[in-house]
Amino acid sequence: MAYGVVHHFEDGTKEQYEASVAAVHPNDGSLPDGQVFHAAGPSADGWTIIAVHDSQQSGSNSVMRS
Repeated sequence: MAYGVVHHFEDGTKEQYEASVAAVHPNDGSLPDGQVFHAAGPSADGWTIIAVHDSQQSGSNSVMRS
């Protein structure tokens, strides 16, 4: 079953987001193992990231890597 994760970073910036993606996503621009969707962008008071994983285990593993 798909598992969604929403991260909200108050006062987060595009530069901080790009640095975090560079640290956890593969260098070839693909998604990490188990992640099937990823979207991010500015929100009213920071930066919001939405990720969908193929399972809760995959989502939990992703959070532990970040």
